[in-house]
Amino acid sequence: MRWKIFIVTHRPIIKKYYENDNFFSMKNYSFLNVSSEKIDTNLDGFDVINIKNLNNFKSLGKWWAETEAIYNVYLNELYKDYDYIGFIHWDHELKIEKENSERFNVTESITNFLQMKLDNSHFIAFQTIKFDLDFNQGIMMDEKFPNKLTGSGQNCWHTIINDYNKYFNRKISFNDLKGRDICISSTFFCSKDLFEKMMKFYSFIIENNYLNKFDVYHRYRFQGGMMERYAGIFLSDYNIFKLPLAHHTKFNFLKFIKFFIYKYFLRFLLLKKYEKL
Repeated sequence: MRWKIFIVTHRPIIKKYYENDNFFSMKNYSFLNVSSEKIDTNLDGFDVINIKNLNNFKSLGKWWAETEAIYNVYLNELYKDYDYIGFIHWDHELKIEKENSERFNVTESITNFLQMKLDNSHFIAFQTIKFDLDFNQGIMMDEKFPNKLTGSGQNCWHTIINDYNKYFNRKISFNDLKGRDICISSTFFCSKDLFEKMMKFYSFIIENNYLNKFDVYHRYRFQGGMMERYAGIFLSDYNIFKLPLAHHTKFNFLKFIKFFIYKYFLRFLLLKKYEKL
């Protein structure tokens, strides 16, 4: 069974993220460079595709984030030779995300998934979030409040669920998703058939320019964030196998507090000190 994971990147390749996976190879992994700066395509042991050089490349704009890469893989049929297709980000390491985890060989875990159909699952999610947690962020998709990211207007999930139900003639409700783990990151792995089905819906949302009216000035990478949720609502219809990868640019609350103290609190104390002089 042939499979490929595209690693979406806009930075130089960090080799140490892949060294601990004993089965990492160009056979199963390719880097998709979305930057205007070319990455060396002759790196030993790495397959690099500079996506903007593709014959049928279609630019969406950086505010679409990883969506642009996924969309162009579909348009250029880079997935056609594989039975399964997947995507991860440049800042994911091929290591299971658990504290003090020594579990590498993610490639082996994927192979086991394909051989045994673990938990009767249809796809792998490399990153998940509780639906309620995402909903409670209050991210809006409300035509009455264009260019406003959060607030008390219509929650983006109400709009997304409604769009999904219209397209597929379904009746999924808010309560069907409540309490569930969902994949709303563009980091997943699924069969070619499932990918093609998802991409028809995905392409419909992209190509009708529907999302642009909610973020006219492209301040929030709103389009990319919403497309992750459209993928999430689609994949919520299928059984999920979680394979959480180590993520090297996750928000670190402790570091933020230290930074805040250093930048603002200490400066405040220094100003008070000079005021007394």
